[in-house]
Amino acid sequence: VLDEQGGPNYVKNYCDAPVIYDTKKQKLIFHGSLYAIWHFSHFIKPNARVLGTSVYSKDISFLALENLDNEIIGIILNEGENKKINIRLINHYTEIYLEKNSITSFVIKWLLTNICFKSIIGTRNNFKIKYFKLIIP
Repeated sequence: VLDEQGGPNYVKNYCDAPVIYDTKKQKLIFHGSLYAIWHFSHFIKPNARVLGTSVYSKDISFLALENLDNEIIGIILNEGENKKINIRLINHYTEIYLEKNSITSFVIKWLLTNICFKSIIGTRNNFKIKYFKLIIP
């Protein structure tokens, strides 16, 4: 946590941080970078392995990982406008709505007869949680 000037810093090369303390209003200010960091630290567990990365378009980047408990984690960065994309796993897919300038994370857990998706969408200062299931015939 830094103050509103980016300090304290003994050499006066001030910088930015995910959390700033406003000394005048005596309150914390949470920047967008904190919410971006949350997507990675909340879902990716120690020793997870990267399954792949992709640049879907000039606005959309994707990262897929697998935790040791076989959960598959997907993190999507949308630097453009609202979009719908399809996430495919083997021969099954689901549509995900990406809000503009957002990070969307999802967890895929293997159940007996279906794949359960949990999607958490973060846009700057708020989060929405969506659950959906993709049924395997």
